[in-house]
Amino acid sequence: MQSDIANWRIPNIDNLLNPVEYTGLDEESVATIRNTIAHDMEKTGHPVQFHTVRSMPNYALFELEEEKQDLSVSEFQQMIHASEISEHGWIIGTREHRGHDKPIIDVFIRTGEHRPLTLRQVLDRPRFRNALNHTSFIAGINLRQQVLIRDLATLPNLIFVGEQGTTQNFVRSILVTLLLHNTPTQLRMALIGNKSDQYREVIEAPHILGRSFVSARDGTRLLNGMSREILRRQSLLRREGYSSIEHYNQSTIDNNLPVLPLLILLLDAVFTSEWLGQMNSWMPYLNSIIAHGAATGIHVLMTTPDLVTHELLHPLYAAFSTKIMTRTIAEDYLDHIDGFHHSLTRFVDAFIVESDLWHAAEVASVTPLDAKAVVQYWQGIAEKKVQNSLFHGMSYSSNLTGTKPSSTPPTPPVPRPPSPNSLTKATRVLSSQEMELPNEAITKTSSVVTITESQEIPSTDAPLRNTILAADDEIRNPLGYQADPSKHAHIELETIRQAQALATYLGWLGKGPLIDVLGVSVEQANLIINILKARQILERTESNTPRTKPKR
Repeated sequence: MQSDIANWRIPNIDNLLNPVEYTGLDEESVATIRNTIAHDMEKTGHPVQFHTVRSMPNYALFELEEEKQDLSVSEFQQMIHASEISEHGWIIGTREHRGHDKPIIDVFIRTGEHRPLTLRQVLDRPRFRNALNHTSFIAGINLRQQVLIRDLATLPNLIFVGEQGTTQNFVRSILVTLLLHNTPTQLRMALIGNKSDQYREVIEAPHILGRSFVSARDGTRLLNGMSREILRRQSLLRREGYSSIEHYNQSTIDNNLPVLPLLILLLDAVFTSEWLGQMNSWMPYLNSIIAHGAATGIHVLMTTPDLVTHELLHPLYAAFSTKIMTRTIAEDYLDHIDGFHHSLTRFVDAFIVESDLWHAAEVASVTPLDAKAVVQYWQGIAEKKVQNSLFHGMSYSSNLTGTKPSSTPPTPPVPRPPSPNSLTKATRVLSSQEMELPNEAITKTSSVVTITESQEIPSTDAPLRNTILAADDEIRNPLGYQADPSKHAHIELETIRQAQALATYLGWLGKGPLIDVLGVSVEQANLIINILKARQILERTESNTPRTKPKR
C-alpha cells in the first residue's frame, strides 16, 4: 500500500471490497440460448451463423451473420425483433457490428439470472488498474464491456443530466473510486445543494469538508470561499514559479512536503426554488470556479434534472465540455447517434457526451457494504492517528498578552503546513454530533452560543482533541481587543462547526477566512477562534509560522 507525507495509506482493494461472486451465465445456459436463437431464426427462413459468443455478468452477447446475405442490416435487426426470440422473456437489444464487409449483428440478451456490474468488478479490470493517475475514475462501461476511464487532470468539470436516482449512482461510483485511490491529504470534497445530504455512504469520510451544505445561504458562502481559494492558489503558483498545480505538487512531493489537495465541489439539486431565488448570489462564484478552478485543482461535479430548467442557466450548461445524460433524457437525441438502435437503451444507463461524440455507458453500481467499507477504512486510520497523538502528547503556551486590531480585517499570515497529527485530529472532529464548549464562558439558548466579552475563555485540561494550527495574529488575547463588559456576541453553534470544517481544509484558521467565507464580524471571528483554542481545537503558539517554500 502506498502512503503520503502524512502517513495516510492507500487501501488494498482486494482486502477491502467484497469479492465478486457472480461472473455471468454458465456454459450450459449460454449454449441453451444459442440453440434457441438458431432454432427461432431457422423458422423465419433466414438461418444464422455465430461468430463470437461472450458471457458477461450483466448480459450475453452473440455476433450473428445471416447466411443468405439477402437482408440489409436494418432488415436483419427487424427480423430478429419480430422472431420468437423476443417471446422468451429476455431483454433483447441489437446493433450493427462494424468492421465487417458482411452484415453482422450484435445481439444482446439479458435473462433473469444476470446481475448489474458492481464497482469491484470494474476496478479489477487491468485497464483501470494500469491507469497512470490517481485522479482517474470510471465514467462507465460501454457495450463492448470496455472501461471508459476519465481523468480529472484533463477533464475540467462534469455535469450529470437526468433523473435523480441514476445521476446519484454515477456520482456515488465516482466518489467512492476517488476515495479508494486518494488520501485526505491528496483529495478533499465538498457536498453542496438541496440533495447533497443523500450521499450518506461517504459523508463521514475524512476527505469530506465538514458536512453537506444544503441551504443556498451556506452553499453561497462555500462557493465564495472556493473562488477566493482559486485566487490564493493562482498567486502561490505565480510566486513559486510553477506553470501548473501538477508541477507544484510534484515538487512538494520530491521535497517531502504536503501537496495542494485536489478539491471536488459536488453540486446536487441546486435548482430548487430556494436556490434559484438566490441565483444572483451564488452564480457568479460558480461561473468563476468552472472557468478557472480546474487549473488550480478545483473541479465541479454538478447534477441537473434537464437542460432547460431555467433559461438563465443555459450559459452555465454550455460551460461543461463533458456531460453525462441519462437514457431518458437522451431519448430525444438517439436518432442522431450513428449506428445506435433504440433497443439498446435497455442495456445502458447513460451517454457520455463529449463534443459531438456520444458514448453509451452502463454505470457500475456501488453496494452499500462496499461504500461503508471504504469510509470505515479511512475512519480507522484517522482513529489510530488520534490515539498516537494522545499517546505522545503535545505542549501548549499560555502566556497571552493583549493587542488591539486595526479598523479593517487583518490579512492572516500563511502558516506552515499542519502536522499529520493535527490534520488527522481536525478530520475527526467533523463527525461529532455536538461540540463541547467551556461552561464558564458560554450559555446555551436554543442553537445560539452567547459569550460575554469581558470573560476570558479558560483553558482546559481535557484530553487533547482535533488540533489545528492557528494564525499568529489571533493568539495574543483570547478576545483580540479591549473587552467591553456591556457587549455580548452571539454565535450559532452551526457557525462554529462550519469554522471547524474550514480549518480542516486550510490546515489553519484566522480572522480573514472566517470573515470572507462564513461572513461573520471581526468580533465573532475573534470569539470563534478562542472557543476553538480553549477546547484545544486550535493550537496555541507564540511565533510566526510562515509556509515553508519547497526547494527546487
